[in-house]
Amino acid sequence: MIYDLLIIGAGPGGYVAALRAAQLGLTVAIFEKSAPGGVCLNLGCIPTKSLIKSAETAYSLATANEHGVEIQGITLNYAKAHGRSRKISDNLSKGVLALFKRSNITLISEPALLLSGTRVKALTSGTEYEGSHIILATGSSPKRIPGFETDGERIIHSETLILRDHAPKSLLILGAGAIGVEFSFVFNAYQTEVTLIELMETILPLEDKEMGKALERELKKKKIKVRTATKALAVRKTESGVELEVERAGQTETLAADTLLIAVGRTPNTIGLGLDTCAIQTDSRGFIQVNEHGQTACPTVYAIGDIINTPLLAHVASHEGIHAVDHLAGKKPHPIDYSAVPSCTYTVPQVASFGLSEEKLKEKNIEYNKGTFSLKGNGKAMTLGENSGLVKLLTDKKEGRLLGAHLIAPDAAEMIHELLVAHAGKLPASILAATMHAHPTLSESIMEAALALTGEALHA
Repeated sequence: MIYDLLIIGAGPGGYVAALRAAQLGLTVAIFEKSAPGGVCLNLGCIPTKSLIKSAETAYSLATANEHGVEIQGITLNYAKAHGRSRKISDNLSKGVLALFKRSNITLISEPALLLSGTRVKALTSGTEYEGSHIILATGSSPKRIPGFETDGERIIHSETLILRDHAPKSLLILGAGAIGVEFSFVFNAYQTEVTLIELMETILPLEDKEMGKALERELKKKKIKVRTATKALAVRKTESGVELEVERAGQTETLAADTLLIAVGRTPNTIGLGLDTCAIQTDSRGFIQVNEHGQTACPTVYAIGDIINTPLLAHVASHEGIHAVDHLAGKKPHPIDYSAVPSCTYTVPQVASFGLSEEKLKEKNIEYNKGTFSLKGNGKAMTLGENSGLVKLLTDKKEGRLLGAHLIAPDAAEMIHELLVAHAGKLPASILAATMHAHPTLSESIMEAALALTGEALHA
């Protein structure tokens, strides 16, 4: 049988591409060596959000008395929280299988590689498959640092930590991006002594600096230790755990803990895919080179998700998968707008953003207006007991359209989408200011920040 489409990888890019292709009436076979859903569903986005919900519950006990809820004899049980996270991941993975079955998508539970622009080999059985088009969606793996090799025990990466059913007594986290910060939040709630180490000046270094600094203050309130502008020099295993030698401002120091988590980003899974058989090119970091539609140098082969040089986020991979399928099916889709990619960190408070930061606007010499609103003036935030947040809107001076939006707030990851819709519709921020927002809501702070662009915020 010749399939219309062969897909290697059933993560959020590959499996969504398969569903879209089936929706368009294409015959699809998809190859996956692990559980459907990829890292996001099984080892990343989903289980961490489950653990974060458990951590939020644990943190809420600290203020229960303020709400007239008096609790005695609290016991924290990380193993139960972990079990809940695994159950959710397992159920969602089974859900993907059910979607495949309903859509008549053939799942081959094996790793695979390219033989040509239309042929793929399943590596376990050796069976060869033919398809009119191929999509590569093999995702990424935790980045390795020379001298800081993981051993699966004391020096580990996120995909190892997420499968452990116990919390360490102490944890050093090297890298304070979203992964490192979220794990610091989770384990601190379960009484792990946590230290975050970040090479850059602020945590969440890809976010607007004001957001990173604000979240750092909140983490410190929770007794999480944060070391920014700090370089890791060497790691040593000891009888009781690890020692990490670090340097800051010319001063060296040794930090000790049970476990060291390496959370310094991810690297594309492009080795061993058979790219050379199709003359498919990669850049110096291993990302596959593609055009605006995800096509590689071989026109029948597309690449999406973490293996191309776009934001390494599950929702980006899913959109790229849909776009690639629409393109190969002849639907002529518009290129993806990468200036409108939401980025979210699920701590308390959450951080969410899209577009350019203030630092990037200054670097690019782009003139802009800024409107900010502190959640200290938001009634709903006060009722939640979480009013340490901020909404920052950055607009162009000529038409008032959003160039970037940056939020630190409860449910910021939900709030950001109102701003994304405004951006997609090319609406000026004045529309946000004039739109009636329900009271009391956190979203009123978006209206107030939009009003602040013209100096008209009411509750500032």
